[in-house]
Amino acid sequence: MLSLILIRHGETDWNTQQRIQGQRDLPLNETGRQQARDLQPVLAPAFAGSTVKVRVLSSDLQRALQTAQIAVHALAEIETDTRLREINYGEWEGHDRRTLEQRCPAEAVRWFRGDDFAFKPHGGESLRELHQRMSAFHQAVILPLIQPRPQRVILFTHGAALMAYLNVILQARARFATDNGALSEIILRAGTLPEVAQFNVLPQHISMLYPLS
Repeated sequence: MLSLILIRHGETDWNTQQRIQGQRDLPLNETGRQQARDLQPVLAPAFAGSTVKVRVLSSDLQRALQTAQIAVHALAEIETDTRLREINYGEWEGHDRRTLEQRCPAEAVRWFRGDDFAFKPHGGESLRELHQRMSAFHQAVILPLIQPRPQRVILFTHGAALMAYLNVILQARARFATDNGALSEIILRAGTLPEVAQFNVLPQHISMLYPLS
C-alpha cells in the first residue's frame, strides 16, 4: 500500500498578480513561505519514529523546491525530478488571462476551456504532452512502489501538473483546481481502485495523514 501525498507549492508574487508562471523559475513570497511552514506539523509525524519508508520528491523549480525544503524541514532527503515541473506555457508566461483574452480571444477561450488536448497556441506544451509526462513519471517512479509493505511518497509540484497527475492516477479527464500550499492524499493498492483520502485541504484543516500502521 502506498500513501501518495500531493502538495502544490506555496504562493509567489505572480500568483497574487494572477500571472501565468509555467516554467518560469520564481521564488516563494512571504505568504508562500508561511504556507510551507504550516505544512511542517502535518508532515513531521510521517517521519517521527515510523517504520514506514517515506520518500520526498519535488519539481526542480524553486517555488516547489523551497516549499519542500521548508515543509520537510531537513527530516528527509529531497529528490528533484524535472517531470514534476509545471506545464510549459511558452510565450504566454508572464501574462494574465485577461490580457490573453484581449490579445488572442479565440485561442485563449479554446485553451482555458481545456477540452482540446493537442492544442498549444503558446508554443509550449499541450495538455496531452503534460499528461504523457506525468504518466511517464507515474509508471517509472510510483507504480514500482505499490507493494504489500506500506510506504509513503510526498510530492511537491504545481497546479496544472497536479491536475494532469490526478487524471493519470484516477484515469479521468477532469479539471482539478488546487490551492497554494494545499495537500491531497491518494491511497494506492495493487489490484484495486485508488482511494482519495483527502483533496485540496489546507494544513490547518488536516487532522492527520492516512494511517499506514
